[in-house]
Amino acid sequence: MGARAMASNRVGTTVGRWKIEGVLGEGGMSTVFLARDREGGAVAIKILAREQAGDRATRNRFLREARIARAIDHPARVKVESALTLASGEPAIVMELVEGESLERVWRRLGRRVPYGSALRIGEKVLSFLEACHAAGVVHCDVKPANVIVQHDGTVKVLDYGIACAPSLEPQGSTADVTLGTPSFMPPEQVTGDPRALDGRADVFAVGATLFSLMTGVLLHRGKTHDESLVLAATKPAPSLAAADESLVFPDAVVDVVDRALAFRRDDRFPNARAMREAVQRFLDQEQLRRTLEPRAVDLRVDGEDESGERVKAQVSWTSRHVHGDLRQTPLPHVLRGAAARSLSGSLLVTDAEGRRHRLLVREGGPVARLEDLEKLGAQGAKGTFEFFVDDGAVASAGAPIDPLAAILAVSRRAPEHVYRKTLDAIGARTLVLHPGARVDRFALRPEEARAIETAHELSMTYQELIDADLAPRAVIDPVVFALGLTRHLPLGVRGAWPLCVSK
Repeated sequence: MGARAMASNRVGTTVGRWKIEGVLGEGGMSTVFLARDREGGAVAIKILAREQAGDRATRNRFLREARIARAIDHPARVKVESALTLASGEPAIVMELVEGESLERVWRRLGRRVPYGSALRIGEKVLSFLEACHAAGVVHCDVKPANVIVQHDGTVKVLDYGIACAPSLEPQGSTADVTLGTPSFMPPEQVTGDPRALDGRADVFAVGATLFSLMTGVLLHRGKTHDESLVLAATKPAPSLAAADESLVFPDAVVDVVDRALAFRRDDRFPNARAMREAVQRFLDQEQLRRTLEPRAVDLRVDGEDESGERVKAQVSWTSRHVHGDLRQTPLPHVLRGAAARSLSGSLLVTDAEGRRHRLLVREGGPVARLEDLEKLGAQGAKGTFEFFVDDGAVASAGAPIDPLAAILAVSRRAPEHVYRKTLDAIGARTLVLHPGARVDRFALRPEEARAIETAHELSMTYQELIDADLAPRAVIDPVVFALGLTRHLPLGVRGAWPLCVSK
């Protein structure tokens, strides 16, 4: 029976208190399954292949992964609940279920180019994890994009301690075969040396190789065969990041960090993961300080800007029963945001530049309309005016309202560019971070909109990096970023995130 068929046969069986529900992934030596207990708690169970289970060395290497994982104390560690042996004789490891996408898949999805800011922010998190590994006497020895999981909230998990070097945790006389690593991410001493002689500088090299590949799309030491790749890794220094692709230009500080991590002689590298992490963090902090502008509270309030950049004050007072204003000074997305924030009911009357009038009922802050009609309305008011008649009884018999957040996005999609252009230009260097309480599903995002926002959040991209990644046209991205910020779903900033739109 083939390995795939054997894996399928395990679905529906139990391992301890967990019932296997499906296959998460398959490798040459093991299969990872999704399983749940009676309370619905989900775990991942990694089971060694039956044909490998009889080999004592392979079995020991498999089980040592659980032992090493328990020795590391860090949020990026994959927690191990237990290690056990099945009735059929195969060892199994029950561990935390990690949901997200491997950094390798993200890299491929982005066309094999991750913006250097995003790559460095991920690298900083991996280096923090490696600090904890090295403090516990563990050298990971297999850091690469395929072993880094980027979760939906932007946190990372580092997988696979199968070839980690941890002499203090090993039984007497045993060792890991670190030459099982991937040549494109292996330092020369890992290919040629005694695994007991490896130290944290091997992992520093691997992080440098990961950053190099993420930023350039180029893998180091690619030979025609695996053996040729190993020879190149053992004998050929890595090229400078600056010389990888003449079409790519990186800040000197980024080149210095990656080149030092990839030094052929380990004495020329950063002395440890902490030193490299601090160098990365210094650069990120300096970039943030250099590019950060003072936040401006122009979008959520009734204040605005005209095309010349001069501040103007819209003639709007939400304390009265009759609210009116100019749509250039208080664009339609802001009007809907004001009604939603106050859960107002009534009638919104929009008069466009040609004098045509459009009536929209609003119930408890949500427009009573179709999303496609709202999109058309969003294009009407560049030079028009609006009136909002507050009347709680006026819509008592009207139909169901659209969620206010979806309505704001709908009108933003068709709003004139001047409504959000200055704001988006001003936040080009700020990191896009979804608010912890964000309910983005309420926006009814289209697939390409959702993909762009989720990727920006997972990789901690800035607005400009999101544009440069070319995940969707700017005409698609701009209204979504603006609408998310307008409704305070999208605070911005690496440290002490400030909301794009501030309400007093």
